[in-house]
Amino acid sequence: MMDITWAQFAPAFLLTLFAGLSTGFGALLAFFSKAKDHTFLSIGMGFSAGVMVYVSFVEILEKSKTAFIAIYTSPILGESLALICFLEALDLVLSLINLFLKMSIPMNLKVIKNSVFLRKGINTLCFKIRH
Repeated sequence: MMDITWAQFAPAFLLTLFAGLSTGFGALLAFFSKAKDHTFLSIGMGFSAGVMVYVSFVEILEKSKTAFIAIYTSPILGESLALICFLEALDLVLSLINLFLKMSIPMNLKVIKNSVFLRKGINTLCFKIRH
């Protein structure tokens, strides 16, 4: 078994605690919001999705860069390939979202097409991913 020091444990615990409290705080804001408009909630969801994509980006991109640099022995080529692969994966995700929305409409799910909440949430998510 691995010995874990306080210097290793404290940052991991604090980050986990911060993430959990942020989720709870966001839920309270959404729950007690008196606005009937879904703009506030969709912006919050888009921001949350952007943060999750960013965290994934930072973690996965670093591992990808290391692997590509080890394979091609060129730091510039390794970083470029890692970035290109990540951006292509984001484009694939956006394409799948659009495909889902187009496929769901003929199946009597016209509520999704006309849902302002869903459209705003997807637009905010796409904006966060692109920038």
